[in-house]
Parts: sequence; structure tokens; C-alpha cells
Amino acid sequence: MYQKFSLEQIRNQKKKFGYTNKELANRSGVPVSTINKVLSGGTKYPRQETLDALVQALDMEHTAVLYESKNAVSMVREPSVVYGMSMQQQKYTIEEYFALPDDRRVELIDGVFYDMAAPSTNHQIVLAELFGVIRDFLKKEKSECRVFVAPYDVQLSQDKTTMVQPDIMIICDKSKYTGSKYCIGAPDFIIEIVSPFSARRDNFKKTAKYEETGVAEYWIVDPMKKRVVVCYFEEPEWINIYTFSDIVQSILFPRLQIDFKEIERQLVDEEVFS
Repeated sequence: MYQKFSLEQIRNQKKKFGYTNKELANRSGVPVSTINKVLSGGTKYPRQETLDALVQALDMEHTAVLYESKNAVSMVREPSVVYGMSMQQQKYTIEEYFALPDDRRVELIDGVFYDMAAPSTNHQIVLAELFGVIRDFLKKEKSECRVFVAPYDVQLSQDKTTMVQPDIMIICDKSKYTGSKYCIGAPDFIIEIVSPFSARRDNFKKTAKYEETGVAEYWIVDPMKKRVVVCYFEEPEWINIYTFSDIVQSILFPRLQIDFKEIERQLVDEEVFS
């Protein structure tokens, strides 16, 4: 059962982080005009999915708001749009994953479907630049490893309840993708580029899943916070945090160094439209 969060708790958490309404809009994907109305009390019956998105963006305990009393339930309208995470409880497998309509893009993690929002402009800028640098590096090194970019399915292990689409991945074992339409087994190196919808999943659920299934190195690149978290799972609890002012060096590929200052210069101002 999900934890109930009141509007007052959401306001307090926002104040604790020091976010403006526009910053919270960028993190949550909720239009800033909607946030203005909800947090000011101008919307008497806020939609449940709006509250869910705010709870997730503020890193509160859970992403759902479940009201147990009849009075509380009546205060929340039925969802019409889902911001980010799927809410169903049934466990699904990769068979159901492949049976989904082609126009629905999701990830399957431990039997739960997570909807994936369309990437933002800055997400695509960072993705393109990182992919180009890594591709050129592997060619220069004459490496047998190959870089792949989303959307590309990855079944991390023999477990049939997980299928993910990392933003960027390096796979050195050709047998993992030869003769298949997707990768079977964990990539050696994964980069996820954080969006407002995926922040909690990238930072927590995927970190644990990637470590558990044998990914050696994992970068979490956050264009909003201009931060890069580097996890090297070959050494327990090895983690470094960089800013976009740094040159970030791979542990698995020591000659791979990425100057995030160059990437930062290409970022654009993004505005959330209501």
C-alpha cells in the first residue's frame, strides 16, 4: 500500500529542496501553471497523477498517493494522464512486454511496467554527444566492444521479468547480441540520462538492478542538476560524483575521458508548456 502525502507535506518538501515552481515543473513534467494552481490551493480536487508526479520529483517515499478513507478518495479525480511510472501491481514477463502495441514505449523491471516519456531536447543533445565520443573512442582503440543507443532492448539476466532500454551501453561480448534482436545479458558499461520522469528509477531501482546483474560501470548523467554519478560495481561501494565542469574518466576504459564542459555549452533553456 502506498503512503499518503498531503499537499502540505509536498509544499514542505519543495521548500526543503529550495525548488521554484518552474524547477519543480522541469523535474516532474507537470506544467508549471498546474503546479501554481495545486500548491496555492487554487485547484480544489487535484488529479492523482499530478500528485504522484510531484511526490516522485521530490524524492518522497513513494510515487503514488493512495487515500484510504472515502472522503479522501473523493478528493482525488481519476487519472487521465500518467506522468512517468506505471501503477499496476500484477507481475508481467517479457512475453507480455513484446505483446504491447508498438507505439507504447515502456521498460519492464521485476515484473512491473514503467512508461517512458518522450526525451527532452537536452536529453537528446547529451545522448548524441556522449554516443559520438564513445563511438569514436572505440574505433580509435580498435576495440571489439560496441556502443549501442536507445531504443534497444536489454534482458539483463535469465530472469524473464526484466527488460530495459538504457540510453547508452557498451557491450564487449558479441554473443550477447549476435543472432538476436536484443541484448541477452548485462552490458559492460551503461549510461542513463536522467529526465524528470526517470530520476528515481535511474538513481535507485536501476542502480540496484544493474549491480545485481553484472554491469561493471554505470553513469547517471543529470542535465538538470549538471551532475554525473559514476558507479563502479567491481569494487563494492565505489562511487564518484562530478559536475559538468569536470572531465569524467571511465574506470573500465581508462583512456575514455569526456569533457562535460563541452556538452554543457550545447545545452539549451527548456521551457515547460501548460
